[in-house]
Amino acid sequence: LPAFGSITTPLSNLNQPNPGSAYNVDSRFRSAVSFTTGSQATYLSSVTILASLSYAGNNPPGDLILSLYSNSGSAPGSSLAILTGSNPNTSVGNFVPVTFTDSGLTLLAANTTYWIVASDPTADPTYGYYWGATFSTSADSGSSWDLGQVGASNVVFDGLWHINDPATIESRFSVQVSDTGYVAPV
Repeated sequence: LPAFGSITTPLSNLNQPNPGSAYNVDSRFRSAVSFTTGSQATYLSSVTILASLSYAGNNPPGDLILSLYSNSGSAPGSSLAILTGSNPNTSVGNFVPVTFTDSGLTLLAANTTYWIVASDPTADPTYGYYWGATFSTSADSGSSWDLGQVGASNVVFDGLWHINDPATIESRFSVQVSDTGYVAPV
């Protein structure tokens, strides 16, 4: 791999008022948000989301998993990378930033849409996580990539992705995407 520059954050809305709402992530539901890269190819470094437990009980949730997916017809397509991170150390409704890294430094093509998918396939349906969201449509200062659509998939019901138009949704997932600061050769 080439030598990298300093880590940059071309997309974030973590500094917007949070959370306005939350989305389930457990054995029944996966949640996703799309983003579109800028005009230069680069390598994914990490993704940070705001997360909390969805229920306080005796059964701990399983492992929160964040993955990078390709885009397929305005929905998550194929898994490109499973990111490495830890479960949020928090309580119900107390949203904390949780960072997952891409140890493989996946190449992100220029002007391309990708999806961050959150899942917990092992969690009891009542003991999962919430992915925090904001009602703000703004990105944080310094963001140069576009935050796109959000969606959810009910794995038990039909397994299909149900995607919301960003112009009509009430909230957007809280997310930050960082890259290596290295412009990949084309």
